[in-house]
Amino acid sequence: MSLDDIAIIVMSLTGSFGLTTLVFMSRVLAQISNKKRSYRSIGRRGIASFLLSVIFMTGLGFSIYRIPYLLGHNPSWSQLTEWGPPSLVPAAITLYASMVIFYLYSLLIAYFPQKNEKSWFYLGTLSILGGASNTLIIFCINIAISGSRAELSKMILYFLLALTFYIISQVLVRKKLISIANELIYAKRMTMIDIFLRSPYNKLEKIESGRIYSSLNNEMEVISEFANTLITVLTSSITLIGCLVYLGVLNLYALLLLIGVLVLIVLVYQKQSGKLDAIWEKVRDLQNTFLDYIQDMVGGAKELSINKKKSKQFRGDIEASCNDYMEQRIVGEVKFAYVTILSEISFIIIIGAVVFLFPYLFKSLDITTLQSFVYLFLFMIGPITVLSSAVPNMMQMKISWQRINQFMSDLGSLRISQTDSSELMTGTRPNETSLELIDVHFNYMSENGESFTVGPINLRFNPSEISFITGGNGSGKSTLAKLITGLYSPTKGEIRINGNLVESMQLGEYFSTIFSDFYLFKRIYGVDMEQKSSLVAHYLKLLRIEDKVEVKDDAFSTVKLSTGQRKRLAFLVSYLEGKPFCLYDEWAADQDPEFRQYFYEVLLPELKKEGKCIIAITHDDAYYDTADQLVKMEFGKLQKVERRKVGISQARQFNFSTNLNE
Repeated sequence: MSLDDIAIIVMSLTGSFGLTTLVFMSRVLAQISNKKRSYRSIGRRGIASFLLSVIFMTGLGFSIYRIPYLLGHNPSWSQLTEWGPPSLVPAAITLYASMVIFYLYSLLIAYFPQKNEKSWFYLGTLSILGGASNTLIIFCINIAISGSRAELSKMILYFLLALTFYIISQVLVRKKLISIANELIYAKRMTMIDIFLRSPYNKLEKIESGRIYSSLNNEMEVISEFANTLITVLTSSITLIGCLVYLGVLNLYALLLLIGVLVLIVLVYQKQSGKLDAIWEKVRDLQNTFLDYIQDMVGGAKELSINKKKSKQFRGDIEASCNDYMEQRIVGEVKFAYVTILSEISFIIIIGAVVFLFPYLFKSLDITTLQSFVYLFLFMIGPITVLSSAVPNMMQMKISWQRINQFMSDLGSLRISQTDSSELMTGTRPNETSLELIDVHFNYMSENGESFTVGPINLRFNPSEISFITGGNGSGKSTLAKLITGLYSPTKGEIRINGNLVESMQLGEYFSTIFSDFYLFKRIYGVDMEQKSSLVAHYLKLLRIEDKVEVKDDAFSTVKLSTGQRKRLAFLVSYLEGKPFCLYDEWAADQDPEFRQYFYEVLLPELKKEGKCIIAITHDDAYYDTADQLVKMEFGKLQKVERRKVGISQARQFNFSTNLNE
């Protein structure tokens, strides 16, 4: 390829690049004019960076000006034009002009940033130029080693310039891509959390907890390596392409030999990728199983500590799970290691063929060119090894991304009512709110594959009434409670509030609940504590836990209490929420006899007195006479509904309101 051909190619590429940059720069200027971008104060560090960038651009211009000297002539462009091609000067001008335009564009987006700007053109250009700089470093080293001392002195400036730009491009690209990757992970994680929080409970309870933890944490951690891996792949790829171009200039046959080996490596990787995808999918499944065991170990710590035989058997199961995960991961990593070794050996064979065979195949090949081949191949081992090592990381990221999307898909898109809780409650007073279930049915499949049906349910819950739901284990009490509160959607039938049809996802806005497997948050959510903080101390005293816990900054000082005491805190939150319906599932089961009586004969009647509708699941038949409605469930059906009007119990020893004012 002649010098004129090279100059024309450079002029075409840099000219196109310069025009493209001008288009992007015009957009930025328009955004600044339209106030879509605002100036960011740069400070001392910014000023220092600006001055260094000016020095670098000056050095770049000087290096282009020194091109005649690099070509072995006097440092005069006028003399170069006398014997050189006419396209050389326009090429040099176009090259520097395009770099100046890109430099100005970089300054604009740096000092006039836009929120959440990705700047893919800027990042892509920097990555390409960084890879080209790395290739230029190889070129300078190769010329300096194979040339004379005079050649060495000529290459120093270009080597330092290429090295400086490579460092700058790596810093800028890595910094920006790391921000983009983490912002992407943040957005994806919050999207998953939003979908989780808005998904129907009957879907959530079917998902393994280990899979939830893995999707929100482990899979995200794998994807978080995306930025570093992408930068490494881009830089190594561009460096490798530059080396291939340089190799083609030196010897076309050597280039064809190398391309053949690279094609062979790619084919091997492609053949193995399908098998490796399946292996890594299995690894992820085994990891989810292991996380389930971890949850069991933490949640069942007391049981495992007490029963050594149980602990030993559990250890056997978790060891088997851990071992399966280890062995499957070893299989996957070993297969990748085989392919990596193949790529490394292939390059050693290429170097051997160049050194031992090329002198016999190409008689005109001089020792200097042969040395250039060897240096070039040795340098290319690095980028190719990096690319080989990046393949398993990229595959794991791909699998993690697919599993995250599958997790989100399994949760499913959900039509959420756009009416917020304040709108639902507008114009509704607690003592005027009634709930009615009309011919409600619900079908579901148990874990052992058996079908169970609850219904038909025809019930009415009125304000200022206490309703007890009773029945044996498996009678459908808890399922009915989840239907009433909107955790489950009826398969058939209607649920109405004050005669108005209400969607299941809206029902929860009317309820304060404490289920038997309740969770107590340390912070008090969903309550305006500014209006009710003065009442908290009184409630804590009435619930007899004022010496155990206090509320500060809208949070409990501790939730590490007994189950009964935590239920009292949950009752406090329920009272503070001020909803018209209160549902309590076996609330008194963990209370001492005295406080159990206090619950039925004082706390519930006081809620009733305030106009609340109280629904309690209970087995405490000694207090059935305190209920206005007694509902008995058997085999998913209403066996008996007994209604009676009960006044405020005379058996209580405390007056809730009176004690509140003491």
